[in-house]
Amino acid sequence: MRKTARKKLIALEEKQYILDAGQKDIDKVETCSDCGMILLKNSAVDESLHKAFHTRTLTVLRFPGWKKERVLREYVDGRIIMVTEYDSLSMKKKIEAIVAAIDGELSFVANSFSWNRSLAFLFVDDNRVAGLCWSQRVSSVHRVIGGTHPSEQPKAFECSQETVPASCGISRIWTAPFRRRQNVATRLVDCARDQFGVSADTVAFSDPTSEGKLFAKSYSGTSSYLIY
Repeated sequence: MRKTARKKLIALEEKQYILDAGQKDIDKVETCSDCGMILLKNSAVDESLHKAFHTRTLTVLRFPGWKKERVLREYVDGRIIMVTEYDSLSMKKKIEAIVAAIDGELSFVANSFSWNRSLAFLFVDDNRVAGLCWSQRVSSVHRVIGGTHPSEQPKAFECSQETVPASCGISRIWTAPFRRRQNVATRLVDCARDQFGVSADTVAFSDPTSEGKLFAKSYSGTSSYLIY
């Protein structure tokens, strides 16, 4: 009786997996520094998928600018623009296209957002979007009970039963792969909370990913940060 090669799924990141059937090049993976996709080297299938994904993502992130931009802050390495529900349809459509492109990475259901009581912030660098923050007004949130390392329970939360008052909720916070670990997310959330007039430890986050948990903990200055 022939022995069947054992197969297993190897996690590359939270949402992308490859099938290990004993291939010699199973560990030869690379990450595109522009679009963030993880792919197997020398794989025709992966290369084809990457080409389509790469083009689509970078097309959405292309941003030549608007004539009437609401620029909140300017830096040496970019600027932050705010878009509200009262802005033009074209502006909102651009934001919606970016949100649709990144929602898969953030594990959001497609079209699971509303402009009602929301503010969007873009970090623009060299005619391309390098980061996005989607904030919304909230009224009550929960506090995470600290102590669990994010890598141990990637999506599990233990939080207090009691609600606490809050006003600034961060629904989405995303940074493009080519600008990560360059303080983009922090600057975006700074702008968001400035609009609500609140301190960093009172900002609430909506069901963050494992990396989002680390950011929420760091930004809030406590492992008992707020979620909703």
